[in-house]
Amino acid sequence: MQALAANIRAAGITQVRGKIVGDESYFNSRRGGPDTHYRASLETEGSLSGLAYDEGFTNRLEERLQRQPPLVAAQALAAALAADHVRVDKGTQITTGITPTDAQLITGVSSPSLSTLLALTNAPSNNFFAETLLKDLGARYGSGGSTPAGAAVVRDVMAEKFGLHPRLNDGSGLSRFDLTNAEQIVYLLRQMQSNPSFWTSLAIAGVSGTMQDEMLHTRAAGNCRGKTGTLHDVANLVGYCRAANGDQLVFAFLMNGLTDSDGGHELEDLAGEALAKYKG
Repeated sequence: MQALAANIRAAGITQVRGKIVGDESYFNSRRGGPDTHYRASLETEGSLSGLAYDEGFTNRLEERLQRQPPLVAAQALAAALAADHVRVDKGTQITTGITPTDAQLITGVSSPSLSTLLALTNAPSNNFFAETLLKDLGARYGSGGSTPAGAAVVRDVMAEKFGLHPRLNDGSGLSRFDLTNAEQIVYLLRQMQSNPSFWTSLAIAGVSGTMQDEMLHTRAAGNCRGKTGTLHDVANLVGYCRAANGDQLVFAFLMNGLTDSDGGHELEDLAGEALAKYKG
């Protein structure tokens, strides 16, 4: 937001006359995914929006959700402009709406690269980013900025590029409708193994992301990388391990119907350690 305000100032704007309007219409206004019946969730995604600020949370402690993310974003822009010495009168109306078709573009801020967004999504297992990226796919390549439209794009690509047909209807994997098997995942991981952006986006055992505290002080630390998945009764771990004989092993451990997902992850860590010790 500070960069956007600085760019507006650099474009020669010294005062705001009229309204500051936040437009979230690139996405629909549903705040969550299908796991919450599309309602915002403090525990999972945050508050989804086509114009989101701080993932829809009211503070860094993530204790409460914003009711109107585009309005909060517009308010944040007003504050950033004032801080950068662009005059915003006290009575300036800050609201939400749709950008007029004849609006003139003043400036903008470029998105981080997709490889950066993947790393911000996969390694920490960020559900907000996952769901937002899915909606973005729907807006750019599908029928609109919605979760179903994005899921349809992903299903089409999976079928066309990889011949895979998982049951999928969200971006984070939190939906109970999602369904696949270890064989499909291992096949996909093999195809993605040579993609550097995907490879570097994964958490590393004992080093980073959701695997930072896993497999510590074992041969797996630094040699296994992957993606975790957790529900209260589900523990998944998929990825790659460099074995003791030098082979790169691809794996998918999926556990359902658990009474303790932490216990499931502990078993998966032991399995990862065994892969890292494998000598052929």
